Formats: sequence, C-alpha cells, structure tokens
Amino acid sequence: MANRAACAVLLRGTLAACLLSACGGGSMGPAPPQAGRTCAQGPCVSTLAGSGEFGTEDGMAASARFFMPHAVAVDASAQVHVADYGSANQTRLVAGGLVFTLADDAIDFPQPKDTATDAEGNRYVADTYGNRILKTTPAGETTVLAGTGASGDQDGEAASATFSLPAGLAFDALGALLVADMGNRKIRRITFGGG
Repeated sequence: MANRAACAVLLRGTLAACLLSACGGGSMGPAPPQAGRTCAQGPCVSTLAGSGEFGTEDGMAASARFFMPHAVAVDASAQVHVADYGSANQTRLVAGGLVFTLADDAIDFPQPKDTATDAEGNRYVADTYGNRILKTTPAGETTVLAGTGASGDQDGEAASATFSLPAGLAFDALGALLVADMGNRKIRRITFGGG
C-alpha cells in the first residue's frame, strides 16, 4: 500500500494511526470473534492475534504471522505493542483488528518471564517454561490462573487452556490480561468473567 511508505516519515505518535488509515482501519475496537468460545464463567483464554504459523506477516489479526512474540505492552490508545523475535526484533502493533510492523517504537520491553499487577494488587507471572500463568495475591497465596502445564495451543476455560512458552504480560484497558505466547506465535487474552 503506497500510503504506508509515506507514514514512515511521520512522528512515532502518529505512525500507527497512519498505518491504520492506509489499510482502512480505525482505533482499536473489539477483538475479532473467537470460534468455539464456550466459557461460561471464570477466567477464559482466547486468541487476540496470530495464526500460529511461523513468519512476520502483517494483515488481519487472525491471519497475521508472528515469529516468536516474547513481550506485550498496551499504550494509552489501547493499541497492543508486541516484541517479536525475528525481523530485527521489530515491534508488531495490534490495532483495529489488524497487525502491523513498526520500524521504531518507544516502548522498552521487559525480558521474558514477565510480570503484571492488577488494581487489587494481585501479581501475575508468565511461567515461561512451565507453560502457565501464575497469580499471587497480596497475602502471598500463589495459584495457577491459566494453563495445564503441558505445551499446547488450546483456548477455552483457563484450567484446561494450554500455552507454549508464555513470556510477556500486560493488562489492557478493559482489564483483560494479554499474554505473548511465544511458542505458539500468538497473542492470547485472559478475561476474568467468562466469555
């Protein structure tokens, strides 16, 4: 798309908006519908972006390809920034149901085995090699929030969902916990009320 080349000269803060406009997108809206989401209550895992295939292909979130996403961050505009090994470790942007590659990004990503904290003070840990997401309460009680411990790529109820090398965590504006699922080359979402 011709307009995307022109976007590269714009300031970093307007780059994402220009890319979205060039592709007919808008601000980050609701996630694409997930097939087979049958969670009734409690934490639920679904895929936000990524086909699961190796690559660095931009485009529609469900068909885009990640090489090995290892960290995620959410900016003030609710856009999801993904640190992706491969392609010189450039940042991938998930916004408006689309995935883009950014040549430059101001976000300083943490290393894998990331942590995130919610408004109640609960701490969440990406147990990368245990293929689980752990939760520790302010009182110090640690439980498994999501993941069976086996490597896999299964959405659904958190207790039966599977991950492959989950590495990065970030909360979005709606309170969902996003996971950079490195081995599956996907961005997963954990919601806390079912569905």
